[in-house]
Amino acid sequence: MNTEYKKKVLGPVPEAENLIVTSDHRWFASGADGFYQIDPDGATPPQQIPIAFDASSAPSTDNKAFFFGLTQFQHFLYATCSPEPLKPDSPRYIMLMDLQQSPLTMAAIHQISSPMFFNGMASDMAGHLYLTNEGPLLPPQPGKIVKLNMASPTKVAGQSDWMMADSHPNGIKIDGDTLYFSQEPIRIGEHRPTVQKVGIKSDGTIAGAPETIYTAGGADRLLDDIELVEGGLLITQGGLWDHLVPAIFHDSPLNQIIHISESGQELHISDIQLAPPSAVKLVPD
Repeated sequence: MNTEYKKKVLGPVPEAENLIVTSDHRWFASGADGFYQIDPDGATPPQQIPIAFDASSAPSTDNKAFFFGLTQFQHFLYATCSPEPLKPDSPRYIMLMDLQQSPLTMAAIHQISSPMFFNGMASDMAGHLYLTNEGPLLPPQPGKIVKLNMASPTKVAGQSDWMMADSHPNGIKIDGDTLYFSQEPIRIGEHRPTVQKVGIKSDGTIAGAPETIYTAGGADRLLDDIELVEGGLLITQGGLWDHLVPAIFHDSPLNQIIHISESGQELHISDIQLAPPSAVKLVPD
């Protein structure tokens, strides 16, 4: 396949982590100090969204947090964040933004009852939220997928451990009754990262054991975000050293976007110089 690639810088977002394009074609990105709306043409710089950590406080751009996973259900956009994610006692919040309000603001609707590191987030057809909990890094232990049952789009009814993983889950997406997630090894570089899938039963519980559908080409790379596309998935892959020491290593040929089929067959790999890609979206011209 002959594919022509062109890069366009849309603006700076500190330590950009995840990207979402809403159903009404607005772009948002999570970063190290907040949540941003992105101009897809790059004509204006990213605009920081005012946030509040409780419903009684006024949203402000002075409130800072590291934002991670993003997902949308109906006209509501959800995000995970923490003011200091590397500290176990720093609160982990579920944030909500109503895309129909103006001006746009975001506020916490739930505090996650776990000191672990949450990254990816997805919603199922009923609007319940699923989060990847990467698990402890020191000492290294497997993570899990946590489910938030929603009483309504704006209220969390309960939190439960939906699936125990055998490694560190990272990116997550749901397509109908199938949940896909990427996994990093418990000890970085110990074995090759994978993409796995598992079914969701009609009652919302897990359907059987996860199945590995894709394994990275080596232990010297990490798989991060997942994007659903027609007939398959896009996966972001970064070189291991680019992730660990980005100030020195940042242009590895292992930094790629990989297109796989639903069964895990490798269909296409990007051929363009990239920093370690953290998120990917396929947007028609």
